[in-house]
Amino acid sequence: MRCIWQQKTFVALVARDFSCLITDYPWRSCYLTPFVPTSRPDILDLLDPNHGDAPRPSHGLLLTSMYADAFNRYTCSLYPVGDGTYIIHVFNFSTGRDGVVHGSRIDRSRFRGSDEDLPNEDLLRWHYRQCVLMNIRRWAVAEYAVSVSDKARRLGKKRRADAFAA
Repeated sequence: MRCIWQQKTFVALVARDFSCLITDYPWRSCYLTPFVPTSRPDILDLLDPNHGDAPRPSHGLLLTSMYADAFNRYTCSLYPVGDGTYIIHVFNFSTGRDGVVHGSRIDRSRFRGSDEDLPNEDLLRWHYRQCVLMNIRRWAVAEYAVSVSDKARRLGKKRRADAFAA
């Protein structure tokens, strides 16, 4: 089941991104890179409560192995500016290319498909916050307690109220 989900998500990401968002390398050399670790479905439920079981390209990126590893180690992230625009932020420069891509802008025109398929801004903010915590404090904390939007806060309060009412 998980492999089928990953395969469908990868195909959806190839349709949206076509190549690595950072290096523009062809999709064949890219990996599915989720914003939230698969071990933390609670974060996904909190920040995107309507995600369902279907694969969502809005939950990840298409990146080459170097940047997929950096993304998973919280040393690289995208900062959502709004209107489908993102800024690449490299926290730890390991190659000369990192200095070139750091601060680069990815505009809405880079993505194909509908706005609902764009990278989820709440999930990206969560990932960016984890990068800041990891690179300033040297460890990420309280992943489960992070709510980055009013919608997520309201949902959390409603779930707590429902839990106490039951």
